[in-house]
Amino acid sequence: MISSRARTSQQAVEKGTHEDHLTETRARFLLFERGYELVERVQHIHASCDGQEWYSCLLANLPLLTPEQFQHRFKKALSFRISSS
Repeated sequence: MISSRARTSQQAVEKGTHEDHLTETRARFLLFERGYELVERVQHIHASCDGQEWYSCLLANLPLLTPEQFQHRFKKALSFRISSS
């Protein structure tokens, strides 16, 4: 029989620990470290710098992401450019 502690530990490994996932405050800090500001627009998270914005994720999905996943999404968003013609 598996003890309650072992079962809880196993579930944490399978789901990822709470500390591995983002809060809005942590996401704001990660962007700030790179010179960007976190902006919330209609339940979406954007990074802003010098009047430009890049979409990162839905606010509701933020707790489902690890810091690494959030940073990967942010780096990918920076690679998209919109040009006016």
